[in-house]
Amino acid sequence: MFGFALDTGNTPEIISLIDQVYNIEGSNGIAYKKVRLVNVHDIPALISVVENASKMYLNNGFIYRLDQQKKILSGTFIK
Repeated sequence: MFGFALDTGNTPEIISLIDQVYNIEGSNGIAYKKVRLVNVHDIPALISVVENASKMYLNNGFIYRLDQQKKILSGTFIK
């Protein structure tokens, strides 16, 4: 399971859960690529947060890999 959170510089607040993310990891350190999100939970909340962040130019975020208790195991920065 995965979660999306904005880059606030503080403790991450997971906005939406995602069952699977494809093409998020790879051997390239910094790369632009499209990712595929599968079974996104609470899509309206995710869209709203991303749209509001884009208006304020705070459009950076993270996709976090979560354990069964929804605790963060690792994260990937996205812009």
